[in-house]
Amino acid sequence: MLIIVGVIGCGLTGVFLIGKKAVKAEKAVAAAEEGGLREVFIRTVNVYAFVAALFLLGAGMGVIIDKYFTQVPPYVLYWVNMVSAILDNATLTAAEIAPSLTQTQINAAL
Repeated sequence: MLIIVGVIGCGLTGVFLIGKKAVKAEKAVAAAEEGGLREVFIRTVNVYAFVAALFLLGAGMGVIIDKYFTQVPPYVLYWVNMVSAILDNATLTAAEIAPSLTQTQINAAL
């Protein structure tokens, strides 16, 4: 319950502190980002490279995942991935998932 109240409080604070300035700046950025097919292709390649790197990272860490991550409780996996997603706007889940994990651990990581 406190998490929901905290998220709503942060949202309302952002709305009142930033206000309409953010909306105007967002529209200006959106207008500047309009690009052609070349930019779409470049973004597609970047996303593919990022996903491939996560997959290869998970394959390279297979021994560590099998040895250590199978011992980690599901709630710890959940919070580690939440913090990772919040801090750097990415997730380590693709690198952590392995067939040796239990279904509960995989659900918590996702």
